[in-house]
Amino acid sequence: MTSGADANVLLQGLAVFLGETVRPAISDKGLAFRVRIAQHMAMSLAFEQQFAEGHDRAALRRLSVLLFEDVTVSTAAQAKVRRVELEAQLAAAIRDGTISPDAARPHIEQSLRDELSFTNPAFDLRKDLP
Repeated sequence: MTSGADANVLLQGLAVFLGETVRPAISDKGLAFRVRIAQHMAMSLAFEQQFAEGHDRAALRRLSVLLFEDVTVSTAAQAKVRRVELEAQLAAAIRDGTISPDAARPHIEQSLRDELSFTNPAFDLRKDLP
């Protein structure tokens, strides 16, 4: 089984190979575009694997304050599952008026910035969201 660090290196290597070796050698523009998408997906997965646990744990800290919940978890998988559960609770609390959208906004904005950091690394994260 490949470790997380090894898989990250493999995904980054795949992205570089697709972008620097395969795509330039393809004359079919449609196929070259699909290879570019595959390159982007490989790099996004590498970034997500590298940073997702830290983002999940930071989100759990923010959610614990918003929801007054204990967020003790020991593994990355538990952090992911607990985050999904608490974000569903947050959405319900916003819908029923228990938590105002303004109170939740900093968490939501940071979560979006975290997601964009690996799905679209070129996005200027310093911009204020509307």
